[in-house]
Parts: sequence; structure tokens; C-alpha cells
Amino acid sequence: MSHYVELTFSIKQDIVLYTEILIAQLNDLGYVMFEEYENGFKAYIPQTQFNPDLLNEIDTITQNHFITYTQTVIPYQNWNLTWEQNFNPVVVGSDIYVHADFHTPLPQFKYNICIQPEMSFGTGHHETTSCVMSLMLGYNFDNKTVCDMGSGTGILAILASKLNAAKIDAVDFDENCVRNGLSNVKRNACNNIGMHLGDAGFLSGKQYEIIIANINKNILLADADNYAQAIATSGLLLVSGFYAEDLADIKTCFAKHQLIYKESLLKNNWCAAVFQKC
Repeated sequence: MSHYVELTFSIKQDIVLYTEILIAQLNDLGYVMFEEYENGFKAYIPQTQFNPDLLNEIDTITQNHFITYTQTVIPYQNWNLTWEQNFNPVVVGSDIYVHADFHTPLPQFKYNICIQPEMSFGTGHHETTSCVMSLMLGYNFDNKTVCDMGSGTGILAILASKLNAAKIDAVDFDENCVRNGLSNVKRNACNNIGMHLGDAGFLSGKQYEIIIANINKNILLADADNYAQAIATSGLLLVSGFYAEDLADIKTCFAKHQLIYKESLLKNNWCAAVFQKC
């Protein structure tokens, strides 16, 4: 099991602006979880993927003396204590309640989802996850085949199952995420979800009616053709992991692959969008 590197950023001015810029830049480098606090934020990446030289290439850090950071290695086994101390339930709209196994489910919500995140991205706290979940509620998943790319904790695959999808493949390149996703799938009694270790190459030769990809802008652009090839005609692609100003680039790229924009949802400048294969 991989250890993780935790970077703790302290930002002494224009906190909101520089937090947004840095999170976007770190997201592109493969950082998989972010925790914002009053004077900065924390970012996490598997130790095997951590490259300190890449941080020195981020001008936002190197050119602003009021931005500093420290780094700490977090052993995998210590992560449970970290998130248990900070995990609060999440409500998405009026139908979804995301909670840990030490919280009591609330029957007034149509969809109760129990998540133990460990070192995986996707608890519903981040804007991208909650936006995708909100969009999912507006589409028909009944008996649909679904693929969740960059599945993290498996939360979106689990919601697809609860929305009555027929079969879901959840794919992540991080073995910790696959392991954690499997435990969350069992925790939510979702017997129609398969967890897989892989990347966009997993889609080769497969067809789905709905693909979900909450990753980041660069990967979405790079893998657009893989998504398009794997989506059945009239099928849907739900994407997130990018900022509002990036949507135009996403639209332009996807249109070249017959993926037509339908709608988007914004939260704190993070964006989620829906495209349809024509």
C-alpha cells in the first residue's frame, strides 16, 4: 500500500485567488485530494508519484514569496485517523446524504451513501463531486451500462447503482483507490459494480450508455477520443475536475469527437458538464 505526501500550503494574501490557481496546477500534476482551510490548503499525492522538481516549475509558487509550503509523508495506515477526525456528512440537494459508517443514515434522504475514503478522492465534499452527483439526478440511469473513470472512493459508481443502472465499471489508476472502492461497494451492497485498475485504455473495445469522468482538464482533453469511441450513439458523458473558464476548451475538443454540449453546473468556480454522443 502506497504512502502519501501531504503538502500544506500557507497563503498570506489573495487566498481565494491563489488557492484556485494552485489547486488547478497541482491537479494537473496528479494530486488527488485537496482540503481547504482558512489560510491555505493541503494537497495529497501518492509518494511514488511525488516529484519535488515539478513544484519548482510552478511559477505561482516560485514567484510569490507569500506562498510557502511544507511536506509530510503520511503512512497509509494513518489515513483513517486523519479523515475520521475531519469527515462530516454531506448533503447534495434534497435527495443525497453521504456519510461515514460511524454516522447514522437518515431515512428522509432517498439515497444514503456510506463512504470510507481512506486515501481516495471523492467524498462529496469537493465541488466537482457534488456537482456531478447533482447532474446525475437529472438523467435516467435505469438499466443503463455505466463507466466511472477515475473512480476514487467509488462514490459516483455507487450513486449510479442506486439510480438503478444495470452494470457499472469503476476504473482508477491507483491501486489504493481500487481497494478502497471495493470496500465501499460492499459497504453499500452494490452488487452490479466492478472495480478495475487501469486508465482510459480500459475503454478500448467497450461500449457504455453513460460515462462519468471526474478527473482534470488535461486528462479529459487527452482522453476525449477514448470516451467518444466507448459511448453508444445518444449516450452521455458527464465530466468534471476543471474550472468554469476551462469549459470552452472542453466544448471545442469534445465537439471534434461528436460529443455535443448539453448543460453545466458551477460551484465556487468549479464546473461539471454533460455531453451527448451524436
